[in-house]
Amino acid sequence: MQRWAKSFLVKTHFIRVIAENEFVVLHYHQEWSGAQDYAGINIFQFENNVKVIAHWDVLQVVTSDSTSKNGFC
Repeated sequence: MQRWAKSFLVKTHFIRVIAENEFVVLHYHQEWSGAQDYAGINIFQFENNVKVIAHWDVLQVVTSDSTSKNGFC
């Protein structure tokens, strides 16, 4: 394991998992030990329900002054 990977503990909380046709979307909140929390989305496109043929993702820092009412993202 890489030295930098040992220094972080990441807890991932899945908020939503959506699957439709060949797409799967993961919406999550990550708590990084010793760092900021992040809201993230990963989108996967599958071929024949087996092989990932495309992947997109985005991460955003969750700030303490967020206007969201749900308390996460």
